[in-house]
Amino acid sequence: MEGEFDILIPTSHPFEEEVECELRRLVARHKWPIERAGLSVSFVMRQSEVSSSDVSQFKAIENGQATGWVKLFFNHLFLIQNPGAFIRQIVPHEMAHAWTKARCVAANEKPHNRHDNVYIARHQSLTQQPIKEHGDLISMFDARPLRLVSNGQPARCSCKGDSGFWVLKPTEADNLAREPIKCPRCLRPVGIVDDTKVPEAIREQCAYIHWWKSNGKSS
Repeated sequence: MEGEFDILIPTSHPFEEEVECELRRLVARHKWPIERAGLSVSFVMRQSEVSSSDVSQFKAIENGQATGWVKLFFNHLFLIQNPGAFIRQIVPHEMAHAWTKARCVAANEKPHNRHDNVYIARHQSLTQQPIKEHGDLISMFDARPLRLVSNGQPARCSCKGDSGFWVLKPTEADNLAREPIKCPRCLRPVGIVDDTKVPEAIREQCAYIHWWKSNGKSS
């Protein structure tokens, strides 16, 4: 990249620093099509998103080139749950989408999936890892702590250990008598439990989420 390129990433955890290193490695290895765009990276905690990107602040065209910030958002809880998979899979996957969007904005084109696929393939060649689709990516992480701190209802099926612990949406819990939920593994109904049945590992992650939010971190 040209000297004007920069990455704005306030890191507060060693794994976040590893994300920054990977981003800089990917940028250094690629000839990016946009020379005057910087990356603005934020770590957030969202229930259903592993990562996302935004190019809404990337609109200005000066001397035929686009300028501004390409914004990336990474789920901090999922990062600390599985840092190896996150850095190998999530970071290059989202970089592919972000830079595709930015390139299309710069060229005044509408992004297409085929553009994403080309960039994902290029990142895959660098990481030597198969790049998964979004649905496969979310399955690599555990969103139960995030659901639990967002008024989710603890529940259990007959499966042993952490795998038998569920977090239902409030509407699911309210409708459970009319619309029973069966576990696809043990085929037994899921029943509401009290907070004492929350597995210790999930309880610890919930405490971490509360700490994160109480210290003014992004959600």
